[in-house]
Amino acid sequence: MVIVEGPDGSGKTTLCKKLCKDLDLPYMRYEGLSSSQGPQDAGIIQWWDQHLSAETEAVFDRCFYISERLYQPVTAGRPLMATPRQMEAGIHDLWVADPVLIFCMTSWSIEAPVIMAHGREALQGVLMEGFEKVHWGYWGEFALWRDSLTHVYHYDYRREHAYEVLNAKLA
Repeated sequence: MVIVEGPDGSGKTTLCKKLCKDLDLPYMRYEGLSSSQGPQDAGIIQWWDQHLSAETEAVFDRCFYISERLYQPVTAGRPLMATPRQMEAGIHDLWVADPVLIFCMTSWSIEAPVIMAHGREALQGVLMEGFEKVHWGYWGEFALWRDSLTHVYHYDYRREHAYEVLNAKLA
């Protein structure tokens, strides 16, 4: 199980697709997860719970139990999808599954223009200040998970040979 996390504009989906090809694993992303609106229904909780308990061998583009805690506070008007108890249980299950967790993060000065680029879907109602807060929050998440799980990596697509270094760690 490989989970790729990170803020908008950090190269998650591109990395996921490369990893799927090189690791010969399927790409997984919850169908009801919209780039412009976030999770569309509470089915995402059951979906994640099933994959975590089965330790599904795939490359996952985002994990609800990480990203929701960062995006929910900056997305006005979006209802909570999980109860506090469901979040606690999901985070515990994520910890028990001990996936490979890759945080795609580059500098804010690189991510901001990607988010603002024409033709890119952005999360509705989130101002650039909110995206910057999410970016900041991901660095905290990386620090917490890095010290909690066995295989947690930082990936910055701008670094020379970044993919080759990451791929060697995963081999």
